[in-house]
Amino acid sequence: APATGVVILVAVLVAFITQLGSELSLLSYFTISPFDIVGNRIRFYPLSEVLNRGEYWRLLSPAFLHFSVMHIVFNTLWVWDVGRRLEKILGSLVWSLGVAIIAIVSNVVQYQFTGNPLFGGLSGVVYGIIGFAWLMPVLIPRWPMIISKPLMIFFMVWLAIGYTQLPEMIGLGRIANTAHTIGLGVGLGLAVLYWLISRFTSLKKI
Repeated sequence: APATGVVILVAVLVAFITQLGSELSLLSYFTISPFDIVGNRIRFYPLSEVLNRGEYWRLLSPAFLHFSVMHIVFNTLWVWDVGRRLEKILGSLVWSLGVAIIAIVSNVVQYQFTGNPLFGGLSGVVYGIIGFAWLMPVLIPRWPMIISKPLMIFFMVWLAIGYTQLPEMIGLGRIANTAHTIGLGVGLGLAVLYWLISRFTSLKKI
């Protein structure tokens, strides 16, 4: 699963470079918008200005930002556990394209919804690939089951908890839950799209 390994490696390197987000000058290269701290205020740009500047990598790069050891360990373990199995089934190219779509859409919606560029993490991707892996056996019975029903329930409960103050109360910080929810939705949508393409391809062969 080389593509899965690359995603994890990039996340670890970015975490090291940015010192888990504490190096603000370096962090600014990976956030969805560049920013400056002026006094006690943060100055950043709307997404249209970011695109006009040609900084298209920023649509993807927030997925590789992490702000604590627990944050990156949790995300990379799930990317490895679920992602490598999906990559073996889908192939590296299709898997990478799916991850990029999930990350970009969840990043953009998170930014547009909150108006704050200081977010990041592979959690949106995690929810996306989990949603994809859970729905595929429902659509295609012969598809191997990667996500069990209890595990899916766990992730849905954690998603709901993310909308409460509990994560901040236990020291996990504020969760970019919009990215999680959108990532899940995109993953489910990609599963339906993959199923439709598979059916169309099968019909053409008959």
